[in-house]
Amino acid sequence: MSILSPRVTQRGGRIEPTGPARIVGGAALLLTAFFTLSLMVPHLLFEARGVLLLPMALGGGAWIGWRTAADVSGEGRVAAALRGIRAALYLGVWILAYGGVQAMLFRAVYGRYRDPLMALTDVARLAVELAVPVARPDVIVTLFLGGVLSAILAEWTARRWR
Repeated sequence: MSILSPRVTQRGGRIEPTGPARIVGGAALLLTAFFTLSLMVPHLLFEARGVLLLPMALGGGAWIGWRTAADVSGEGRVAAALRGIRAALYLGVWILAYGGVQAMLFRAVYGRYRDPLMALTDVARLAVELAVPVARPDVIVTLFLGGVLSAILAEWTARRWR
């Protein structure tokens, strides 16, 4: 059976998503990650604006969309919207956590830490420090609206391919 098979499997009373629903959910949350990050970058710390931030955000968006937003339950749009909110929250945490790691690595290269434990504990502080300037209405609305729309689109795709 190929990944684009229109079949839906049922396990334990729960409908598993089809291949197209997972592809659509991953692609839609990938686009959400791109637009959210494009709004976040001007407000990030200099150390967090690295070369790998965009690919890691896009990869995280595709993976979270594949696993979370495309988790088709067949319960309708409200359940899909709640899954989309959860996926958007995961995506926001992923972007901030990776930005904190990237800022920590930038500072570690320049010898700003005495020991590795100090560097590792600084990751959480840097992630929170990154969250403060990007907690803007446009970023939050883009993140959560994109998450909700990606989950609803994945739900619609799963129903369409049944």
